Amino acid sequence: MASLPLVTSFLFLLLLPQLLAQDRVRIGDLPQQDEYGISGTVYAIDTRTLEIEDFNNDGTGPAVFFWVDRGNSATSGGTRAPYIDDAGTCLTPERLSSFQDQTVRIELPDGLTLSEIGYFSIWCELANAEFSGLRIDADSLEGVPEAGDSKCSTPPTSMQNMFPVREGYNCEPLSPSYQVRWQLDADNDAVNIELVASLAEGRYMGFGVSGATDRTSMDESDIVIAYQDGDGYFAVDYHVSGRAQCSSGVGVCPDTGTAGGNGEDHVTNVEGETKDRVIRIAYSRPIAAQDSDFDKPINTDGPTFLSWALGPISAGLPRFHGDQGGVVIPAGDVSIEFGRTVSNGCSELQVNSPEEKAEPFERPVFSNVTTFNARIGPSGGARGVTAFLGESWGIAWYLSPADPDSEDVLIPVIGVERGKTYRFNVYGGDDPDQPASYHPLYITSNPKGGFNGLTAKDRLNETIYAGIEVTSRNESGIFEFTPTAAGPICRIKGGDPDDANVTYEEYKEALDFSCREDESITNNAGVLEWEVAADTPDIVYYQCVTHSLLGFKIRVFDEGAVNTETLLKLSRGEGEEDDEGESKCVVTVNGEEVSFGGCVTDPETDYSVYWNINDDEIDTLFRAPTGGGYVGFGWGYGAMVPGNAVIAYQDGDGTPRISDYQLRAQNTAGVRPANNQQISDEKAFVDGDFVSGRFTRKLVVEGLPTLEADANVKAIWSMGNRPSSATSLDQHSKRGVFDFTLSEGSSTADGESGPPRIFVVHAVFMGLSWLFLVPTAITAMRFLKKYNPVTFQIHRALNGSAVILVFVAFIMGVARGSRSQTAHLVIGCIVFVLAIVQALGGALRPHKGTPSRKMWFIGHAIVGNVAFTLGVTNVFLGVSAIRKIGGSESNAGYIVPGVALGLYFLANVLMCLFPSQFPTRELEEEPDEEKVLVADQQTPAQRL
Repeated sequence: MASLPLVTSFLFLLLLPQLLAQDRVRIGDLPQQDEYGISGTVYAIDTRTLEIEDFNNDGTGPAVFFWVDRGNSATSGGTRAPYIDDAGTCLTPERLSSFQDQTVRIELPDGLTLSEIGYFSIWCELANAEFSGLRIDADSLEGVPEAGDSKCSTPPTSMQNMFPVREGYNCEPLSPSYQVRWQLDADNDAVNIELVASLAEGRYMGFGVSGATDRTSMDESDIVIAYQDGDGYFAVDYHVSGRAQCSSGVGVCPDTGTAGGNGEDHVTNVEGETKDRVIRIAYSRPIAAQDSDFDKPINTDGPTFLSWALGPISAGLPRFHGDQGGVVIPAGDVSIEFGRTVSNGCSELQVNSPEEKAEPFERPVFSNVTTFNARIGPSGGARGVTAFLGESWGIAWYLSPADPDSEDVLIPVIGVERGKTYRFNVYGGDDPDQPASYHPLYITSNPKGGFNGLTAKDRLNETIYAGIEVTSRNESGIFEFTPTAAGPICRIKGGDPDDANVTYEEYKEALDFSCREDESITNNAGVLEWEVAADTPDIVYYQCVTHSLLGFKIRVFDEGAVNTETLLKLSRGEGEEDDEGESKCVVTVNGEEVSFGGCVTDPETDYSVYWNINDDEIDTLFRAPTGGGYVGFGWGYGAMVPGNAVIAYQDGDGTPRISDYQLRAQNTAGVRPANNQQISDEKAFVDGDFVSGRFTRKLVVEGLPTLEADANVKAIWSMGNRPSSATSLDQHSKRGVFDFTLSEGSSTADGESGPPRIFVVHAVFMGLSWLFLVPTAITAMRFLKKYNPVTFQIHRALNGSAVILVFVAFIMGVARGSRSQTAHLVIGCIVFVLAIVQALGGALRPHKGTPSRKMWFIGHAIVGNVAFTLGVTNVFLGVSAIRKIGGSESNAGYIVPGVALGLYFLANVLMCLFPSQFPTRELEEEPDEEKVLVADQQTPAQRL
């Protein structure tokens, strides 16, 4: 028995290494940080894994991450570290969410071990600061077991292998995943810049000169916004006048254009490329400031303080706020010496892992509510606005029924009924001078909103149902307007969680709704009243006038037909079905019944289009009752020229044909077969009066507008007469533009049935001139000479009016008319010139009795009669053109000009039969100028 202790001791010593290897090693306690509630104890689990026991973090810190550094302190040169949740899933969120006494395991990025790092911290990229952290002493890691299989695979990628620093270029890191390279170009007084970053889709790189010369300051800085859109790379000259999305020239705004200022874009030589989630965009900019209001110079003799950012971008405009990482900017001072000796200060670039899209929140919907309150709050993090729309500005609308006990809901779907009136009490801000806090509400066809940030021309493509009063508009655009629903801001406060497991109820509990209790706000609401018209589309949107992506869908029902299940499906991002659960978009083509995910019909023409989105392709069917003519459709365009369209038609033998066409001009020669859209599976069908076409194309085709499922997409459509060949398509008889949201299966139609209105006005003006005014003027001077000088006054007034109408009608025809009617166009140009010559000749006629007077008189009479003859001829040609464009076989259009011309000849014949009453005027008989001058001063009664 005495030997038992010895045996026990021997076994203990033998097993001690194994026992030690299975135990975790305590590194130390995180220094408690009260502002963000950070605390916990850190352990080493294996050579690549840390564990924090009783970890706390309130989740309100912006852009906060687990962070590891090779040195003895936390720096911006460190690396984000992913963590493993309770389910064993590796997470790399764009910021840490809330933790309460939880155990969290952190795995180092592949290629790093605990012995190679010297510091672990909770780091804020936005503030460029450590919130809490501690050193990792290599000596304390003795006995830590070797790491097993990795749950997270995030190997750092060598930037030099993908995009080597070019010879002659400097390089400096701006963050672990963002680098700038540059080269001075002394010959052109410019600097060549390359921005390289690990960047997710829909985000931008910003880089430029600080607004202050002695520190980094975002305000008043001169930056370039570089991004990829489709297959194109862009770098645009911007200035920063406020930390907000650009609105009314305030915020992060381009130097040029409606949204920005009146400066110039001095960025040139833009090119880019992308490899393995890393993007490189190169450009050149002048060293000296070019626009005194917006540009800053680059110092080549010392340090230049910088501004830089990484953030979300939509429709070419950067968002200052946002989910999915928001905007990352430097908090400390950052500078580089552009004129230094060439050197490479960059090491490996951290390549961020791609993120999976979170499931959207399950939120309540509203129906049978006629009065709403609209407030501003956070956008809901990964499961909020971003999950629904793919992007966010960082804030969003919260709606509630106008009841003190009702809850505010993040961008709910609401149901309304046609014929009823709805009221919104708006608390989104009422000071236009503070654009970051000014959010008037409006109802629109645009799923993104942001009417103020659109160009004047693009505003024409949007239908406004309530909330905006347009005060200046023409065919070129909407230039002036007034938001009508702006009230004091009630800002719901709280953070945006990135935890994909947070429920909507949990998210809502963390929000602060105290602004609802402020009577100075609640008693002064802005008011939007909307009477839902009978022709309102099924889907419209409540949005913000000044900023985009703040609102969501309104489902419009017929009176008494609100369907809550439909609202819930839209709230979850699902498509609609009819009452029996079948797809609403079913069509029979060529004897086969086909279902589609989306469809729309123009009610005036019965033109329909159906579509299905399959991965990166869209399957499209378009059809219309053309009676054997052609039907055309083109995705992504708001106007016919320039554009591309697929056209289906019957050939001369009645065989259905379909082809891809390029639309280069408004004439037959400008519509030619092409393969720009790279269509496939194209087919044409004829079912009675209906001609149909079906084809498949990619959502992204180089050189064409990109089609996005959740974005606003336009499409052109047209119908016309049967062509004699594939290259002889006549002017369309009907045309229009659809405004689509593909994922929702809805659109608004802007159709033009029959001849365009401008053609009708053109025809009326020309008809009045050549069938009434001019022949009456000629007849008066020929047969009513005894009433001179009154006759001359009538002649001059009628011809003057005719010239004005001809001038206006000619400009309309040239600007908007068809080029396919060659004879009508040529004669119209000749007649226009003759009309102007007649007007000038009448104003510059020689005095009576001078040698040139008689020759002038002969020429004036000849030119006038030739112009009249050609003018009448062209009226009949115009009627023929309208019949062809309108697809009509009726001859009714010839009746009015025929009757008018007949009356003219009849009047002339009758007057010739009674020469004593209506003596014809001889060439030498002209009105006496003195009598004309006297007549100009007489009343009409005195003249007679």
